[in-house]
Amino acid sequence: MLKANFKITETGGSGVVQLQSSADGSTWLDVGTPITLTNGQKTIDDTANITIDTTLYTPGQDYRFRLADMAGAPVSNVVTCTIHAITSVTAGQSIIDMTDHGGGSFTFDLHATPSPVQVPAGATLTGYDYEVNFWHLLTATPIDSATDMIADQSLSASGNTDGIYVAQVKYKYSDGTAFTVSRLTKVDTLGAVVLDIQINGCTISNVEGLQMTDQAHIIQTGCSYELIYAALQPADTVSFLAGPAPAGDPQTFSIPPDARLILYVVTWDQTISDHFDHDFFPFHAVTIA
Repeated sequence: MLKANFKITETGGSGVVQLQSSADGSTWLDVGTPITLTNGQKTIDDTANITIDTTLYTPGQDYRFRLADMAGAPVSNVVTCTIHAITSVTAGQSIIDMTDHGGGSFTFDLHATPSPVQVPAGATLTGYDYEVNFWHLLTATPIDSATDMIADQSLSASGNTDGIYVAQVKYKYSDGTAFTVSRLTKVDTLGAVVLDIQINGCTISNVEGLQMTDQAHIIQTGCSYELIYAALQPADTVSFLAGPAPAGDPQTFSIPPDARLILYVVTWDQTISDHFDHDFFPFHAVTIA
């Protein structure tokens, strides 16, 4: 399923038209099946997802489209648009291990090498960034953070009660893309764990045009929050894609042609938001031509 961004209209004619495309303006190929005009006019606009043979098109290249009347009447105006498709994703899996030593004492173990991964051809892992904070009543206490790490890291935390640990690792690649894994853990007034959410990355499958299937790998203890999938676009615009859906269930959706990241939004309640209400959007990257 490729996305063609254009608006084209034919008025009059026989009532049945055929959408056609051309790379050079001289050779025209039929796209799909004939379309019956409604009230003498048919408009295909920039919200239409048009099924076309992906082997005939190069993502990121301009193509011409027109409506040809099946009875031989003059064709509609010709419009030019770019065919968009996902060319690669940067995604993978890893775990932020947490060991509970009792009495509110914890160790966080971060791993330098995620596995398995789905990355663009030729892209290599350059390192990872991490940040761990403890949140109490919307105020953060830093535990540790660093950038461009290349080895496993072990962090200790203790003495924090009635709040939430928020840990995130971002794996970075040589082509400038990245993906994250995250962990959010709530402790009570004695420092005991009462709730834990691990987002350990994802698996991407069935990529065709601008459509893909996305399965987040989530482990929840003491809760069962749902997940919303969203796309981050230029100017920090966010578009809803799917959900709320049971966390971990595969979701198939189409993404905007200018999307850069796919975000996972956990639909938590006041149990979390009383202490932590800042951005918590684990993500993976997409590249679109």
